[in-house]
Amino acid sequence: MNKKTQIIYVLLSVLTVLLLAVVLRWEALTVPTENPAAEYLYELRLFNGRIALFYGGADAPLHVFERDLSTLPPADRAALTQGIRIRDVEELRKRLEDFF
Repeated sequence: MNKKTQIIYVLLSVLTVLLLAVVLRWEALTVPTENPAAEYLYELRLFNGRIALFYGGADAPLHVFERDLSTLPPADRAALTQGIRIRDVEELRKRLEDFF
């Protein structure tokens, strides 16, 4: 085996180890916590009588929607009173389509 081939094998080995370390670190960071609230990115709930979108359990909304709550079914109003937790952007899109 010539020098050039040996260098290529060493570089590939180092890159493989680095990639494995990155993957393992990423998995460690994305393991769900025992706090169920941490599994949700967004929450739709009432804020000053309007539907509001909150991020990460914040007290201040990201956006307040101008939707007349009286047009919503009672079950939807009750759910918004309790807060609707949303895991990701796709679920957020679907929920917003339901309300608007």
